[in-house]
Formats: sequence, structure tokens, C-alpha cells
Amino acid sequence: MTDMVALVVSDVLGVNAILGLALTIAWVVVLAINLFRYNQQTRSVQRFYLTESIGGFWIAFSLLQVSSILTGIVEKGVVTLAVGFFCGGVFVGVKWWQLRTTGKAASG
Repeated sequence: MTDMVALVVSDVLGVNAILGLALTIAWVVVLAINLFRYNQQTRSVQRFYLTESIGGFWIAFSLLQVSSILTGIVEKGVVTLAVGFFCGGVFVGVKWWQLRTTGKAASG
């Protein structure tokens, strides 16, 4: 019974959307710091790709949580952005995997 009440309260108050927004902001900060460290050459290429890939997946998940309280064209835009981050995460993850298996710097 308490689980059902907690679920109803979280849906009514939009806790999932608030958590999604917090996660989105947090991962954007993580990716910005990762990019800064990579540009300062204090982070390896392999670690850079790995962090960017994981961040892309988390941002996609977070944006889908945020889209639960939106409607109309804004919701579609946020979902499209989430799909873009997911696809970007897959692309960068493949680059990381190639770099990991060859042991050489990836081209590009």
C-alpha cells in the first residue's frame, strides 16, 4: 500500500521529471569538465570517449524523464534531443571500443 502511495505522489509531484532535470544538468557539467580536461591534455583519449559515451546515455535517459511533464511540440523536441544524445552515445561508444581494441588513437 505504501509503495502505491509513493508512486502516486511521485507521479503527481513530478519527482521523476525533477530528478531527470537534475541528472541532465549534472551530466552536462560532467561532460563540460571532461571536455575541458581533454583540451588541457590531462585526460586520455580513451577515457574521454568513454565518459562522453556514458554521459550521452545518461542525458538521453534524463531528458526522457523530463519529457514526462511536457506536452506538444516541446515534448517532441525534448524526445528528439534525447534520441540524438542516445545516438551520439552509441557513436562515441563505438569509437571508444575501436580505440580500446586497437590500442591506437582513433582517427578524427
